[in-house]
Amino acid sequence: MIKIKVFKIVSIFSLVFTLIISGSKSHAIGYETFFDGFNDANPDGWIKMGNWYISNFDLEHYGVFTHSEDGNISKALVEELELSDQIIQTDLYLRDDNSNAGIILWFKDLNNFLEITIDPITDNINIEENILGNITKTAYPYISDSQIWYNLKVKVNPDIGKLDVFINNEYLFSHNVITNIYNGRTGVHNNIGNAYFDKFII
Repeated sequence: MIKIKVFKIVSIFSLVFTLIISGSKSHAIGYETFFDGFNDANPDGWIKMGNWYISNFDLEHYGVFTHSEDGNISKALVEELELSDQIIQTDLYLRDDNSNAGIILWFKDLNNFLEITIDPITDNINIEENILGNITKTAYPYISDSQIWYNLKVKVNPDIGKLDVFINNEYLFSHNVITNIYNGRTGVHNNIGNAYFDKFII
């Protein structure tokens, strides 16, 4: 009986370790809801608006999620989930000084969603709320550069309509939303230029 218990523990540990190292889509222990490290060279599990694909960057970021520059609609949404309260984070690399990119949440359609964007063009982090096609943008000063990896994290509290925004695990600011749509798909976006995404976690 003791040998069986030890075997089961080792097997469970091996499974979890394999899922985390592989970087593929997972609901494994250690992630709240969803994780994609893009190391499987297959962008399945995403609804892609634009030509999104997996590319290689360096040894640390072997697989990254990016897209070809084919227009302004460059969004990718997690396919299986519609969430309300959540904590989202992703590693993000802006490829040039004319790029901006970030996280999408509460996406219902192209006229109803919210975006949190790192924008080195204006040295801001912008929060854009698209409500029935009407966009309200709030800018929070933040000096950023291209060709640097950032970890962007957003804690979402729909009960009080508040977003807490972090860069590299450092708290920056809170934003009170004006939308009353507190549910939808979560993902990433790249509005101008081009960017790489890695280690996307909800």
